[in-house]
Amino acid sequence: MKKILTGLLIAAGTLTFLAGCSSSSSSAKADQTKDSTAAESKVDNSSALQDIKDSGELVLGTAADFAPFEFPDGDGQTTGTDIEIAQAIADDLGVKLKIMDLSFDNLLSSLQAGKLDIVLSGVSATEERAKSVDFSQAYFTPTQEILVKKDNAAAFQKATDLTDKNLGAQKGSLQEDIANEQFSDSKIVSVPLTTNLIVQLKSGGLDAVIMESAVAQSYVNANDDLVISDIEIPADPNESYAAALPKNCGDLKTEVDDVIKKLMDDETIDQWIAKYTALADEQAATE
Repeated sequence: MKKILTGLLIAAGTLTFLAGCSSSSSSAKADQTKDSTAAESKVDNSSALQDIKDSGELVLGTAADFAPFEFPDGDGQTTGTDIEIAQAIADDLGVKLKIMDLSFDNLLSSLQAGKLDIVLSGVSATEERAKSVDFSQAYFTPTQEILVKKDNAAAFQKATDLTDKNLGAQKGSLQEDIANEQFSDSKIVSVPLTTNLIVQLKSGGLDAVIMESAVAQSYVNANDDLVISDIEIPADPNESYAAALPKNCGDLKTEVDDVIKKLMDDETIDQWIAKYTALADEQAATE
């Protein structure tokens, strides 16, 4: 009996010791996380503007498959509303514009890594993203649509019609977040390129695709077999598009905000959206 009691006491002591170690380890990890977060928030990119001027170029990151904001023109050059905004910023800074075409889900990480100076690619300025990058003032507030094949339009008139259906969204995009949050009963399929989403929709691999309204309408205009469904997705002003910039970039953000404000005040951005929607439609009609 004494041996049994002694063993129990040793076991209890061991458990208490291990619990203490676990608690200490968890506390240490929590402190490390706090330190990491604090360090991130104190990242100093205050020289970003001067660095751009010294280099003589503004390096833009974009995913050129999102007409009318960014897409290839007839000569294979990247064009669109966001490209015009970036060019206006580069002109204001007195530097050349260099365009880097990347997959959408790699844009912000490349910006954080210092490979890009700015990202303009229909990026929604969400609170989560704002933890790691700065955003300019908003320049466009999108609405979202559900795109389906015309033959299936009658089958998709309300959100519950998408239950257990394959709903496509661009990987890393706001639309992917909306799909997961508002259509959790659907089978969400994330695809890097919007063009591939359309291919899968037309071939029957996807039942529907969630897209920004201007982009969805552009695809409808170019494809007689596609339509925008009657399923409504509430607009959220917190999902407005903005230019993404390095965290704590100081004067660079001020300069970018000034340019975007001027372009909005004289309605130039609205004119660009109309212009490039028409161009994208023309290109699609000749393909």
